[in-house]
Amino acid sequence: MIASLADARLDETPFMVIDVETTGLEPDEERIVEICAARVWPGERPEVVLDTLVDPERPVTAGAIHGIRDADVVGAPRLGDLADTLLSLCAGHVVAGHNVRFDLRFLDAELARVGHHLRPPFVCTMRLPAVLGRPPDWPLWWACHRAGVVFEEHPHSARGDAKATAALFAHQLAALHAAGIETFGAVVERAAAWPFSFVRSLRREVGAPRPFVAPPPLRPRAPGDVGIGVVDPARRSLVVEGDEQVATVENLDQLLHRLLDSTLRVEITASLSALDPLTSDAINLRLVPPHQGLPYMVVAEVLVLVVGGVEVGD
Repeated sequence: MIASLADARLDETPFMVIDVETTGLEPDEERIVEICAARVWPGERPEVVLDTLVDPERPVTAGAIHGIRDADVVGAPRLGDLADTLLSLCAGHVVAGHNVRFDLRFLDAELARVGHHLRPPFVCTMRLPAVLGRPPDWPLWWACHRAGVVFEEHPHSARGDAKATAALFAHQLAALHAAGIETFGAVVERAAAWPFSFVRSLRREVGAPRPFVAPPPLRPRAPGDVGIGVVDPARRSLVVEGDEQVATVENLDQLLHRLLDSTLRVEITASLSALDPLTSDAINLRLVPPHQGLPYMVVAEVLVLVVGGVEVGD
């Protein structure tokens, strides 16, 4: 790691929180349909600096997740039109986001189509809890639930997720400070045993700040406009039901703590689309020897993926 970032204090570093909504999961095949960026200055409230729907230059899909339709992106800028603005916003910042490698892979693929790349150092709020010995927080609503962060806007909108992620990140920075983890170097040292891409990214240079490049006319999502696929709050507390016992989000967290040094095999015995309600008949967990199973963090991600909706990447 370069000395400038290794020695940089977390509470003295500007961050750019980014969230995107997309037409699918593969950045080489799918496109971005919405983006929001929020600047996080140490000691100040997050500031949304970019918020717009994006014309994907193809039919909009995955509307069941984000609620965006073809008509919504008419007149919105293309991602290539935002390239100079995005590069100027991210310069001089460490990028942050929830499962942010997903967002950055899409942004880099989009920018590559117009001759640019975006490969900054970044911090992932989904994986950052591992630095404190806790399971990854996936999906975003689960992480916010545990941290006491309230969504000011609906999940699965870029603005709603970016603002919630910024608030979650502030909570995590406070937890790192309380644990005596003050610099990026300390984060890397504590996370050395984890093969996280965000840890490797902290070896990159931040880069010098650039003058802000104003974007073309934007088309932000209307306030209150929400995706029809947002998870029903009544299901958010239900993880596994069976044998007259209900496991809550908190109970699952406790379970994963107990299994920290163990591994699990997950067998999904029914189609995810048919899991309503989610029951122990649909998901069968069984302990297996370490050399046969999956790391506990993979199990956590699969479980919350089933309950929380499609949020994958990395």
